[in-house]
Amino acid sequence: MTRREWLALVFGRAGLGLLAGASLGLAACNRERWKTKTPEQCAADQPLTAEDERARKLLSYLERSPIPKRLCANCRFYRATFPGECGSCFVLKGRIHPAGWCRRWIRF
Repeated sequence: MTRREWLALVFGRAGLGLLAGASLGLAACNRERWKTKTPEQCAADQPLTAEDERARKLLSYLERSPIPKRLCANCRFYRATFPGECGSCFVLKGRIHPAGWCRRWIRF
C-alpha cells in the first residue's frame, strides 16, 4: 500500500476516517481515570494523621452511607473533583468518597 492509498483510506473524501480515528483515540484515553474508585481506594489515596482519624471517628464518618439519600456527594460541605474520583470536605481532612456520610451532613 502506498502512502497516498493509506492516506485516502484513513481520511477518506470527507475526512470521516480522521473523525473516527480521533473519537476512538479519545475513548481509549485515560479510561482508568473515569472508573469510580472504591471507598478503600479513597482511604488509601492520602494517609491521615492521628488527629484527622480521631475527627473522623467523632463525626462518625462512614465510607458507605447507611442512609441512601444522604451521601457526601449531595452534602453542602463536599467538594467534588472529577466524576468517579474521591473528593474532599470542608469539615474533614483527607479524601472523601462520594457515597460516604458523617453526622455533619447538610443538604446541598
